[in-house]
Amino acid sequence: ISDTKYAETVLTRPFQGRFEMYNLGLSVKADYTVGGFRFIAALRGDKFKYPDDWYFSHQLIANYQVNKNNTFRAIVARSNGGSYMEDTYFNLNSVTKPPTPSDPFKNEIRLFGNKERDLVVNDLFELGYRMQIGKKFQLDVAFFNQKARGYGLRVTQALVVDSANLTRITPSLRQDLDIKAVQNGMTLSLNWIALDNKLTFRPFVTAQQTQMLNYSPYHTVPGNSGPSLDYNINTQQDVKSKATPGIYGGLYANYAATEKLNINVNGYYMAKYEILASTSASGPARPYQEFDISKMGDKLVLNAKIGYQLSKNFNFFVNGRNTLNNNGREFFATDA
Repeated sequence: ISDTKYAETVLTRPFQGRFEMYNLGLSVKADYTVGGFRFIAALRGDKFKYPDDWYFSHQLIANYQVNKNNTFRAIVARSNGGSYMEDTYFNLNSVTKPPTPSDPFKNEIRLFGNKERDLVVNDLFELGYRMQIGKKFQLDVAFFNQKARGYGLRVTQALVVDSANLTRITPSLRQDLDIKAVQNGMTLSLNWIALDNKLTFRPFVTAQQTQMLNYSPYHTVPGNSGPSLDYNINTQQDVKSKATPGIYGGLYANYAATEKLNINVNGYYMAKYEILASTSASGPARPYQEFDISKMGDKLVLNAKIGYQLSKNFNFFVNGRNTLNNNGREFFATDA
């Protein structure tokens, strides 16, 4: 990445130079079956330019087939986040107040990345069971637990006064946080084939709850100026997270009415959730004011498609997306 084509005097250059990112990845996989058991193991190691350390991810799966209709499984896995330019090389200076006759000092905010930060690491444990009921019906249930750590963001540091250059500097450095996320949930899915194999119906639903440990709504270091001495990242508590929907589900239904006529309906539902963000350097995070939080999630989207095969090489179809015209917000800052 490079912003060198812009003048050196431009303070709003986000990187202040030319930089590169790369990683080395190595992986190995093994698959072994004995009796009713099947074991699958995979290991991957990643060595990034920054942070300069090895990160290992793995997946261990054990399947046990009691008989042709009943199968149990257990999964233990770890995954890692990637290393990105913005977290690593960001170097943005922004003048918030120019000098004036009454105050010759200018105010600057300086935002920095961090080459030696931690990456997000997520550990997953899952237990599952699949049951085949006759030839037409299949049931699958899974219980899961996830624990993630290694989150970080830019934390406002103490004010620095550069008297020689008549500048008050507020640094903000990308910093690792103590916060951990723990999520428990279950997923139920069905697969039903009916009407002489003409109808395929596949609904699923996931119920989950996320807990944030060592959560702080403040993004400043202790001792930084603010309305309260407690407004810093060391003021922490364990809270129930509202940032993930408690219910997420969907369905796929396909009906082959004739050899030429096909009808398909698919969709998903996402329960309500909240996004919090800092609106000031010293205050707590709060519901993001630019969006109506009540419209984040709690959204049902249904799509439908009717197709007719006129000939071997020509298919006519009508496709309806979001047929219920649900315009509620679904993701943060990406749709309206």
